[in-house]
Amino acid sequence: MCEADCQALLCSNPSDPALDSLSFYAYVQSRNVSPTAIATASVWTRAMLGQASMSRRCTSSTTAAPATGLSRCAATDGTARSTSASASEGTQSFANTMAADLPADTVQFGERVDAILQSPGAGSIVISRTGRAIRAKKVPALPPKKQLLVDSFRYVYYAKVMLVFRSAWWVERGYCGLVQSFKGPASIYWDTSSPRDGKYGLTAFLAGDSGRQWAQEKNVRKREQADEELLGWGFSCPALPPGVLTLAGDALRESVGNIHFVGTETAAEWKGYMEGAVRSGRRGAREVVQGLNRNRRL
Repeated sequence: MCEADCQALLCSNPSDPALDSLSFYAYVQSRNVSPTAIATASVWTRAMLGQASMSRRCTSSTTAAPATGLSRCAATDGTARSTSASASEGTQSFANTMAADLPADTVQFGERVDAILQSPGAGSIVISRTGRAIRAKKVPALPPKKQLLVDSFRYVYYAKVMLVFRSAWWVERGYCGLVQSFKGPASIYWDTSSPRDGKYGLTAFLAGDSGRQWAQEKNVRKREQADEELLGWGFSCPALPPGVLTLAGDALRESVGNIHFVGTETAAEWKGYMEGAVRSGRRGAREVVQGLNRNRRL
């Protein structure tokens, strides 16, 4: 049912006003499925998208499968291991390696933006967490549709808890290492072992309201962990309320003059993942090259 509706939508422009007006919960209910199916849909919506099915926009959830491959992830082959492609040095090594091929100081790591100050005649000043100030003489306003997207995007609660073991005891007992839970803060547990490195573990995904409640526990140890600066900032893609995608979704990847927009959130496929970031980067590079070629011809 959901798979068929997924495939009927274009990942690059999933326009369907009827679906966009529904929450995913309302969509599932309209298909007259069993209470167990509704509960399962809620668990996976919370685990994979970081938001309850009652508040998640239907087009966001139904396009998630073709856009991120979630339908394939959910249909495990029996191993349920999510580290078939992993980097022991950490994924930051990809960015560091690529940045090393560019001129020095072209890419600034660890410069999270803390504030953007604007004053008439003085342009804009971007202040980073390290105190660095970057001045821009002119920052053009966003077109109405893009501004609507920016104002409407919301990051939901999402956190992971790693459970490390001496051995993959679940495999030894004949289990695949994928667990879903209707109760408690963790929606699913996923096998994130690396047998070749002798490391075995399960990752618990705490998301949505239940994850947020866990983070607010008064237990001191939990609070220390939950207060970490980057914990709970949401799934890798922001959520939109019903109707916004229909009104402004086509503007997500549109360039504005000489300004081009890239990033995993703008990917047509594998949105929210590294693959999506790479795809969007390639698209942005093509746009810039095409623009430069047009200017040369003029």
